[in-house]
Amino acid sequence: MASSILACNIQAISGAQRPRYDDLVSRLRTAMRDRKELPDGYRYSFDSAKITLPEVSEWISLEHLCCPFLIFQLEGAGELSHVSMRGLEGVKAILQQEFQSGKSFRRGRVMDKLTIFGLFAVTAMLATYALEKRSHWFSLAFAVSCVLMSAYGFLQGALGPSAWWRRLVAGRGQQKAFIPDRQ
Repeated sequence: MASSILACNIQAISGAQRPRYDDLVSRLRTAMRDRKELPDGYRYSFDSAKITLPEVSEWISLEHLCCPFLIFQLEGAGELSHVSMRGLEGVKAILQQEFQSGKSFRRGRVMDKLTIFGLFAVTAMLATYALEKRSHWFSLAFAVSCVLMSAYGFLQGALGPSAWWRRLVAGRGQQKAFIPDRQ
């Protein structure tokens, strides 16, 4: 049995199309209100007053250039319309990463507790570093804030075992997922 590879080709969207694509993605994320899990993907509800059906259709055509393995279905129904994104096994993981949860697309971006913790750790680290020469207590506080920053890096998955574990799990079986970082 041949293995299926899920790969996004970011360069499929030209430099001339990129600003329009980025604008449509931003507006679509802002307009999204709800997510319903499907067996092979997700169905997202969005506010038709914030982005029109032709604009969502334009986004779908651009997104399909980048991610041809996705299957899209667009439904218009009054103020709330729906776009379904489905595909082979592994597509749900990609969609979860791109459209993380209702919290991330309601009224723009919302910081979660982990992000707030990271912001605190970085701020503490910078402040105590700037004040380090005033007292040895600031040196100690700087060391503690560095430990907090390391904890944040581990928790959000940028460091060590967490990233290693995701790669290991993604490589099991016949299904392999390649998820590029989008700028």
